[in-house]
Amino acid sequence: MNTNGRKRGRPQGASRLNDRDRLTLGLTARFLANGETNIPTVAFRMAGADDDSHIRRLRRKWKIDSAKYLECARKEIQDENTPVRMPSRFYASNAIERVLAQQNAFDRIVNPPHLQAVRRLMAPFDQFRNSPTMQLMKVVQDHQRMFNAISRPMLAAERLARDWNRLG
Repeated sequence: MNTNGRKRGRPQGASRLNDRDRLTLGLTARFLANGETNIPTVAFRMAGADDDSHIRRLRRKWKIDSAKYLECARKEIQDENTPVRMPSRFYASNAIERVLAQQNAFDRIVNPPHLQAVRRLMAPFDQFRNSPTMQLMKVVQDHQRMFNAISRPMLAAERLARDWNRLG
C-alpha cells in the first residue's frame, strides 16, 4: 500500500492561527466591544474578511477564543479612555537626567575612546591627503591613466601595421 500519497487538510507546517487571523479576530473583538455591531460575522466583514471560507474558518476560531479576544479588546478600550497622569516635577527632572545619561552611553558606544585616539593619530595623514599637493598628484594620476588608455590601443595599431608591412 502506498503511504506517500497526498494528505488531506492544510499543508504540513501551516499554522492553524496565522497573523492575519489574529489581526482579524482582534479587530472583530474591538468592533463587538465598541458596540459597532453585535454579530461576529458582520464584524469579520468589517475587519476585512470577504471570502466565505475565510469567514467560516474565523467563526471556528472565534468560537474557541472569543472570551480572550473580547477581554483584551475591552481592556484596550478602557486604557484608551483613562486620562494620562502628568508626571511630577521630580519625576520629570529624573527623566531628563536619565535621557542625558542614555545619550552619553550611546555616544560612548558610537564613538568609543579608542576610536577617538585613532582618529587623533590619523588627523595629520588626513590633512596631508587633503592638501593641495595631493590634489595635484591625483589630477596628474588621472591624466596619466587617460593617456595610457588612449596610447595603448595606438601602440597596438602601430605594431599591427608594422607586422602587416613586414608580411606584405
